[in-house]
Amino acid sequence: MRLFVLLILSLWTIHPLVGQIKEMKDKLEVKGLTDAQKVKIYEALSKAYYGEQLDSSAVYADRSYQLAIKLNSPEDIAKALIRQSILLTNEGDLKKAIEKLKQAENLAKTNQYKEVEAWVYNSLAKSFKNQPDSALHYYNKSLELAKKLKLNDLVLKNKIQSSVILLHQKRYSELSDLYHKIIPQLEKNNDVEGLIETYTYMSLNFRDMYEKKKSLLYAEKAINLAPQIQDKKLKAFVLGALGGGVIGYFESFGKAEPLIRESLELGKTLNDKVFIRNSYKRMAILHYNNDNIKRAAEIIDSLLPGSGDPDLYKMKGSILYENNQLKDAERYLNEAYKMYEKDGALIQQKIVIQQLIDTKLAGIGDEKLTDYFYLLDSINMVINDKDNKAQFIDMETRYRTAEKEAEIKEKELELAESKNRVLLISGVAILLIASGAFSFWFVGNRQKQKELIRSKQIFELQNNLNLKELESLNNQLNPHEVKNLITSIAPDIITKAPEAYKKMIKLFNVTRASLSNQLTEPLQNQINQAEDFLQLQQSISPNVWSYEIQNNCEECNMEIPRLLLKNMVENAVKHGMKTLKNDGEILVSIFKDDQNLYIQIKDNGNGEKENQKLESTGIGFSTYHKLFKMANKFNERKASLELSRIDSWTQTQISIPLKYKFHNQLNSE
Repeated sequence: MRLFVLLILSLWTIHPLVGQIKEMKDKLEVKGLTDAQKVKIYEALSKAYYGEQLDSSAVYADRSYQLAIKLNSPEDIAKALIRQSILLTNEGDLKKAIEKLKQAENLAKTNQYKEVEAWVYNSLAKSFKNQPDSALHYYNKSLELAKKLKLNDLVLKNKIQSSVILLHQKRYSELSDLYHKIIPQLEKNNDVEGLIETYTYMSLNFRDMYEKKKSLLYAEKAINLAPQIQDKKLKAFVLGALGGGVIGYFESFGKAEPLIRESLELGKTLNDKVFIRNSYKRMAILHYNNDNIKRAAEIIDSLLPGSGDPDLYKMKGSILYENNQLKDAERYLNEAYKMYEKDGALIQQKIVIQQLIDTKLAGIGDEKLTDYFYLLDSINMVINDKDNKAQFIDMETRYRTAEKEAEIKEKELELAESKNRVLLISGVAILLIASGAFSFWFVGNRQKQKELIRSKQIFELQNNLNLKELESLNNQLNPHEVKNLITSIAPDIITKAPEAYKKMIKLFNVTRASLSNQLTEPLQNQINQAEDFLQLQQSISPNVWSYEIQNNCEECNMEIPRLLLKNMVENAVKHGMKTLKNDGEILVSIFKDDQNLYIQIKDNGNGEKENQKLESTGIGFSTYHKLFKMANKFNERKASLELSRIDSWTQTQISIPLKYKFHNQLNSE
C-alpha cells in the first residue's frame, strides 16, 4: 500500500498539472465550502484544463461565470469573462471574444481592479491577432499596467507574445532589443515554458532571414526542452511550428513529419478543433514543399468545405497554380485576399498579391518578363533584409557570447574552489604529516592534475569566445544600401533590356560576396567588385568624378576580408564624391613588399583640417578595425587599418602581412 501511495505521488511530481487538477477537484468535495470559494476553484480549474483538455476548460469557465453572476461579484465575473474569451479566441470566434473582453474591461475600470484590467488587455491583444497594430497597442497597455503593479509573470508574457507580431512584421531591430531583455530574465527565473516559446520564435525569426544554422540551433534548443513542459497546448504548438516551419523547411520530410504528427495527436488529446485543423494545414504544406502535390491537395480539399480560413484558400490557389490551372488558382487567391483584407492581415495580403502576380505572369507566358520580375524581387528581398538582419544577428551573437562568458566564469570558479580545497587539505596534512605524508602527496598531485584540466578547459572556452566574436564581425560584413541602384535599373528592364542586363550583372558582382558564408575572398575578386561598384555609382551620381585602380600586385594570390575593398571605396564615394560637384577623384593603389600587402584608397573630397587624424564611426571602418584587432591575436605579425587626412586628400591605408591568417584559415589547418 505504501509503495502504491509513493507511486501516485511520484506520478503527480512528473505531471504536476494532473496533480493540481485532482487536488482542486478534491477541494470541491469538502463540506461547508462557500460559493465564494467554489468560484475561485472553478476559475483555477478552467485555467489548468486549458493546457490539458479544452472541453473541461470551457465547462469550468461557464460554471465560474454562472456562480459569479449569482454572487454578484464583479471581479469574479470579469475573470470568468476573460477565461471564456480565451477559449473563444482559440476557436476563432474573435468577435464574441472581444465582446466579452469589453464587458470585463468595463467591470475592471468601474471597480478599479487594475490587475484584472491588465489581464483583459493581454487577452484583447490575442483577440486582435489578425490586426497587428491593435494587438501591439493592447500588449503595450497590459505591459505598462503589469510593470506598475509588479506583475513580473505578466510582464514577460506580454513581451514574449508581442514578439510574435514583430516577427511577422519583420521588425528585427525591435525584436533584438526585446529578446536581449527577455532571455536573461527567463533564464534567471528558470522559466522553461517562457524559454521554449522564445526559442521557438527565434528559430522562426532566423528561418525568415534564411539563416539555416541559427534557425536549426534554436529549434533544437526548444525541442530539447519540450519533454520538460506539462502544458500540452504549448508543447503541441512548439512541435508543430518547428516541425512544419523550420525542420520541414531546412531538413527532410522524414524528420519533420513525426513532429507534426505528435503535435496533431496532442491537439486531439486536448480536443482543440482549431489546432487540429492547423496541424493538418502544416502537414499539407509539408507535402506541398516535398512536391507531393496530390497528397497536399487531398488534405486541403478535406478541410475547405464550410471553412472561412483564408490560409486554406491561399493553399488551394497555390496547388492549382502548380497544376497549371491558372484561372481557378486566381479565383481562390482572390478569395483569400478578400479575407485577409477584411482581417487587416497586411503581411498575408502581400504574399497573396505576389502569388497573383506569379499567376498573371504565367498566363502571359513571357519568360523574359517573368525572369526580370523574379530577379528584381530577389534583389529587393536581399536589400530590405540587410539592416534588420544585421541588428538581430548582432543581438543573438551577444547572447551566445554571454553564454560562453558565463561558462568561463563557472570554470574559473571551480578552479578557485579546487585551489581552496588544496590549501585546506594542505593544512590538515601538515597536522597529520607524521602519519600521512604519502596521502598528502597523493591528494595534492590529484588536485594539480584537476587544475591543469580545468585550466585547459578555460583556455579552450576563451578561444571559442574569440571565434564567436569573429563570427559576429563576419555577420556584420554586409554591403550598404543600394536601393538607389535598383531605382535606376528598374525602368531600364522593360525599355532597354541589354543595358539593364549589364547593370544587373555588375550589381550582382557587387552583392554576391554578401551571400557568402566565408570570412575572406581572393584579392582579385574584390578588385573586380570595386570596379563594378564605382562604375555603377558613376552612372547614377549627379556629380562629376573619376576613379583609377592601380593594381601592382597582379600575381598576388592573397585572400582578404570579404567586401573590404568595396566598402572602403564606398566610403570614398559616400563621404568624398558627394561633397564635390566636379573634379572629384578616387585613387586606389594596391602593392606589396617582401612582408606586407598594402591597399591605399584616397579621395579629394572635403575632409577635416589638414594633417588631422580622423576617427571613423562608420560600421564599415569600425567592423574591419575590430576584425583585424581580433585576428591579430592569432598572428605574430600584425595587420592595420588607418584613416587620415593628408593635404586635400582623405586616405585609408591597409596593411596585411603576406602570410596573415584569419580564424577560418586557422580552423582548417
